[in-house]
Amino acid sequence: MMKTDDDFLQELSAAAKRSGLAGSTGDARFEALCQDTQLPDFGVDFTEQVVDRIAAELEGSPRAKVVSLMSWRARRTLWLGMSLTVAAAAAAVFVFITPMRVTPLPPYALESSTGSLAVRGQAETSPALRLVRGTRLELVARPQESLSGDWQVQAYAIVADRAVLLRAPLERKDNGSVRLVGEVGSDLVLSTGTQWIWLAIGRPGLLPSPEQLLDWTRGTDRVERPGLVLLGKQVDLKE
Repeated sequence: MMKTDDDFLQELSAAAKRSGLAGSTGDARFEALCQDTQLPDFGVDFTEQVVDRIAAELEGSPRAKVVSLMSWRARRTLWLGMSLTVAAAAAAVFVFITPMRVTPLPPYALESSTGSLAVRGQAETSPALRLVRGTRLELVARPQESLSGDWQVQAYAIVADRAVLLRAPLERKDNGSVRLVGEVGSDLVLSTGTQWIWLAIGRPGLLPSPEQLLDWTRGTDRVERPGLVLLGKQVDLKE
C-alpha cells in the first residue's frame, strides 16, 4: 500500500518526538515571538528559490535520509514553513534593534516675568524669581522656528531634590510656543522656598517621568535630547 503525504508527515513527527526535537520550550518562545509579525510578500518565485536552496544544502545531512522519504510536495510545505519562521524572527529582531527615528525640535528660548518685570535668558545668569502668594507668574517657551508635527507639553516642579508633575494652566500655539501663566497660590500651587519650574516639550511618548526629569536636569537649566526640550526657571516663594 502506497503511503500518502500525511502518512510520511505523521512518521516524521513521531521520529522528531522520539529524538527530542519536538515540544521544546524554545519552540514555544520562538512561536510567540513570530506570532504577530507581519511579513512582506516576497513572491512565489523568490520563496521557491529559498526553499530549493535550503533543500539542496541539507541534501547531504543525516536528516536528509528522513526527509527524503517525503514527497516533494510535503517537503516543500515543510521547508516553506521553516523559511517563513526564520524570516519572521529576522523581521522581529530588525524591529527590536533598529533605532527609532525622531523628528528633532527647533531650539527654544525661555522668557519669564512676574507682573511688569521681565527676565530673559539663562537661569544661571539671572537671579531666581521672587514670588509671594498672589503674584502673577508667566513663563513662555518660544521656538526659533515654527514647530511642525505632533508634540506634547508638561509642567514640573522640583523641590528639595524631588520632582513632581505641576498642575498649571498651559497655553500652546500651533507654531510650538508654550505659555504658563497663573496666580501663585490659586492657579499655581507651589511650595514655600526655592524651587525649579520646568517645561517639557517633546514628541508624543518622549516626555520624561518626574524621576527622569530630576536625573537629567541636575546642574543645568536646559536639556536638549532627540525630540525633547526641557527648559527650567528657578523661583523663590516667600511666605
